[in-house]
Amino acid sequence: MKGNVYTHVLIIILLVAISGCATNRPPQVHMSAMAKYRDICTVAVLPFLNETSQKTAGMQAMRIFTNELIASGNYQVIPEGEIAFFMQRNRLLPIDLLNSDLYSKLARKLALDAVIRGRVMSLGQQQNVGGVVPYLSMQIDLYAADSGELIAHTYNRRQGDDYQKVLHYGTIHTTSGLISEASREIIYALKEEGLSHCPEK
Repeated sequence: MKGNVYTHVLIIILLVAISGCATNRPPQVHMSAMAKYRDICTVAVLPFLNETSQKTAGMQAMRIFTNELIASGNYQVIPEGEIAFFMQRNRLLPIDLLNSDLYSKLARKLALDAVIRGRVMSLGQQQNVGGVVPYLSMQIDLYAADSGELIAHTYNRRQGDDYQKVLHYGTIHTTSGLISEASREIIYALKEEGLSHCPEK
């Protein structure tokens, strides 16, 4: 009887360990051939595209990602207000910044190495076995500021219980918390690929 209890406990521990490993997946990162020739330090984060039904999802993700980018210390990040002023002065809408022909003008004005564009494909909450958890799929791309050429394409798809360890410990319960964690994973992945060339402080 006691042996059966130990066996059941061992099986549960193994299942938890296996499920933890299964969700420990890094973001997808695809580098262009020109990436290794670029020294990227100063970046501007442009308004994110929003493909969800939540009106504020793009703005929320852009601001959280920007804050995480600044907190990482990997890059010098142009303040959001300077981007807004550039857009206002040039009578641009957020959708206009998809036009890479504008990047060289932006680069000259703000002394940029790269621009970052984001896209929120899904954001919300869903009912899972352990309760209600948030979900997110987000794309982050880096473009050379002088030419508009794509340097790196990243994609991260996450849900709150991806971070669950034992029982419900580690589960993320808010969309803002999930965006923060997914953003940190992308920023770390970009640094690991060698796309951070700011001098060490």
